[in-house]
Order: sequence, then C-alpha cells, then structure tokens
Amino acid sequence: MKKLLLRTALVLLVIGGACVAYAWWTHSDLVTLNVRNMEVRQVVKKIERQTRASIVVHTNVQGKVTLNVKRMPLEDVLEIIGEQTFSRWSSLFPLYSNGNSLSRLEKSLCGELDPAQNGWTNLFSRSFGRDGFRGGPGGFGGGGGPFGDSGRGSNQLVSLQIEGKDLQFATLALNRFAQARIVPEDGASGLVTLRLRQAKITAAVSQLAKKAHLSWTRLYTLTGFGGFDRGRSEFASRGPGRGERGPDDGERRRSDWESMTSEERDERRKQREALEEELNQTLPPAEQAKLAEQQQQREQMRQEMSNLTPDQMRERFSQMRGPGGSGGRDQRMNNSFKYSTPEQRVERYRRMEERRQRWQQQGGGRDGGRGFGR
Repeated sequence: MKKLLLRTALVLLVIGGACVAYAWWTHSDLVTLNVRNMEVRQVVKKIERQTRASIVVHTNVQGKVTLNVKRMPLEDVLEIIGEQTFSRWSSLFPLYSNGNSLSRLEKSLCGELDPAQNGWTNLFSRSFGRDGFRGGPGGFGGGGGPFGDSGRGSNQLVSLQIEGKDLQFATLALNRFAQARIVPEDGASGLVTLRLRQAKITAAVSQLAKKAHLSWTRLYTLTGFGGFDRGRSEFASRGPGRGERGPDDGERRRSDWESMTSEERDERRKQREALEEELNQTLPPAEQAKLAEQQQQREQMRQEMSNLTPDQMRERFSQMRGPGGSGGRDQRMNNSFKYSTPEQRVERYRRMEERRQRWQQQGGGRDGGRGFGR
C-alpha cells in the first residue's frame, strides 16, 4: 500500500513538473518550429499556440515561410518571417474598454476597417491631441516616432514619476522613455498618478491601464509595405489603389509648417519646448541629467556634421557603426539566407528590384541612392 501511494505521488509530481515546465515554456516567448514552404498564416497560428502571443497579420502580407529554429526568441522569429514575406513586424500595447473595441482594433490592423472610423484614431496619430498639439517637424510621436521603437524597446526598464497628469500625457511619456508603443482607444481619458521605479514595460502598462480603468494586452503585427508600414495607416493616406502609399507624410507636415506665419511657428515651438520640458520632469534627477548630456552631445554632433563634406560624413557614419559594420542589417541578411529556400531568395531579389525601379520612377534616384532600403 505504501509503495502504491509512493508511486502515485511520484507520478503526480512528474506530471505536475511537466505542466509547470510547459506553462513556463508557452509564456517564455521562445519558439521551436520546423516548417518548409508553409503559408505565413499557418506558421503564425503555430507560433501563437506555442507562445500564446497574439499576432495580427495584415491582408497585404502573403508568402510562404521556411523555418528550423529551436528556442529562438519570438521577436527574432518574426524578423525572419518578415524577411521572407517582405513585411515588417512591430508590437503595441492597446488600452481598451471592452472586447468589441479590441476586435475593431485587430480588424483595423488587418486592413479590414478604417481605424479612424472605428475608435482607434490614435493608431496613427502623432500625439493624442494633447492641448491641440500635433507637432511640426521634429514633433513628439505617439506611436514609436522619434523616441520609440515599436518592437524591441519593450525590454527596457523605465522609471517615471507622473503626478495627476491626463492619460494622453502619461501615455506619451511612456511611449517616449520606455520606447514602446502604447495606444489608447478614442475617448479614453482621466487623470493619472504613476510612480515607476525600474519597471518592465508590461508592468508599467498594467499600472497605467488600472489607473485609467481600462484593459490592456500586447499585440504583435506583421504588415506589408503599404499597410501600417512605419506606423502609418493606409486609410490615412491612400494612393491610387488600396494599400498603396499616398503623398509622403513628411512632405505634407513640412508644407504645413512652411505655410505658417512666423508667429504661428514661434507658438508651435514654444508648445513643443514646454511639452518636452514637462515630459523630462517625469524622469528621476539622474535620468534628467543623463538626458541633458545626451542632448548636448547630439547638438555638438549636429554642428560638427554640418561642416563636413559628403565623403567625410560617410566616413564618420562608418566609424560610428564600428568594426561590425551595419550590425543589425548584416544579421538580418544572414538570417535571410540561413532560413530561406533558393526560390524565396530569388523572389526576394525580384521584389527588391521592383521596389528600386518604382522608387526611381518616383524621383528617388535624384538623391544619389539615399532613402531606399528596408
């Protein structure tokens, strides 16, 4: 009898340990997968089941995927899938009130709905309308923008002290200093007090959502060029056909800036400087000092670069990249060869050539080749 009880306890212990190990594995964002020429959405479903991540694939993403990876981080796997399907991955943290709102966001990210008409204007808004400020050249970005990375920045730790500020300001501060993309649904509001000390972005978003009485999640996206590429919605600026890029947003903002009077420009600069100062005040004193030092270094570098010839400038950038060259780009190219079939590589080069020709036809060749690339 004792032996039977001992064996039963041992079996239960083994089963329990296996369950705990499986639960940890599915939440560790590590992917083990071996597929060849499998349709991208089927691959994504396998990854979702394995990691329990939510991955939204835009309708303009097509192609087959070849993978043979073992315990590779999810973000690295998405990078490889993006290389093979000519798409870009990103991640965001939506703040939403109910399941219907989240469903509309997912359909917007798929390209099935216009986010501006379905409660998610902030998906491609530069700043969330705070005090009517939407930024001129160099303005603050609400979706990654100049201060945030829409992918890997969420691994950072963030320390902030936000006292009685509106939700839009709190979100903007997190987007900037945590280098993540946090997007509240339209109409979300309220005053927020948030004290973060070396917090992971998921913990920070969780606290922010709780203060605003909203739910939150994390979504990964795969988007082809012409959808939500670089954080911009195809619905915001459609070209001649669905999914094509319209007029360049940077050119439009520059035109708006140039059409202002000098008084309007001064007012816009004052708004921008006041917002920047207000954002900086949310950082701990040590971080404020570090930021001021970095800004001084950038200003000094800008002054130095303005006096360089084009050849000297290229040499300076080469030195800044260091002996590893272009680093991340080289790694992506290595992965592209390592995890793709010969047919996929031929198709990749064909599409790159098409993009290059299209870019030249639109006048891109006038700048000597700058600006083209993934």
